[in-house]
Amino acid sequence: MLQQRIHMRDQVTNRLEIIMGDDKPPFIERLEEFATSLLFIAIIIILVRL
Repeated sequence: MLQQRIHMRDQVTNRLEIIMGDDKPPFIERLEEFATSLLFIAIIIILVRL
């Protein structure tokens, strides 16, 4: 089996993908983004009313 050199950038990208859990289903990912946006909007509204 041939050993291929792997660039450090590729190794870092692969590790980040593993850590961040990029294997989530798209629906869960969209739900997460929506919930985060909703939370930020709620915080902004609360801060504006103070």
